[in-house]
Amino acid sequence: LFDVLKKNEFGMSNITNKNVLVLTNLQEIIAEIKGETLYKTINLTYTGEPVEDSKIELVKKEGSSSKLISRVEAGNRLKGTKRIIVKAGNVFIGKGKIDNRSILIIPIMKKGPNIDHLLLLDVSFKREIDLSKKIKALGDKFVHIKNIVEETDLPWDDNYLNLLEMEELFGNSAEKIAEFIISSSSAGES
Repeated sequence: LFDVLKKNEFGMSNITNKNVLVLTNLQEIIAEIKGETLYKTINLTYTGEPVEDSKIELVKKEGSSSKLISRVEAGNRLKGTKRIIVKAGNVFIGKGKIDNRSILIIPIMKKGPNIDHLLLLDVSFKREIDLSKKIKALGDKFVHIKNIVEETDLPWDDNYLNLLEMEELFGNSAEKIAEFIISSSSAGES
């Protein structure tokens, strides 16, 4: 992950310390970067907040991403997941809303303290991963999943995470994952 940042002329100084840690943990579970798309954000406020006329511009596409048409090519208003990432400043790992690819989006600060670029990576996951590495890569999402499951009085077991494919574990919300774990455990009891 850090190599692809470097290839795009970004370094660790262009991402927050928290996101450096997140990327370090995610590196343990990612097998391959199949494609990349680099975006530039335009018309943010002085403090880096997106506003109604904030825009996003396609800088370049490579690999598997070069074959896909980005929504930005049709209309360049900053909206949806990318707008949330610019506002919150957190690395996003999930699924593309339209193409269902496993994606990782890294918010980048090239000039100053505000996010002015987004690097979207089309990724694939390693198949055999230690449970401890999955937990570390999930970060706060792990705690959220565990709390939702325990709310139902189901005793938590870290091995529940092994019930899901990596694409589901890192592509779905904590709520959907917890629902799956709860329903799988209930089915096992009957």
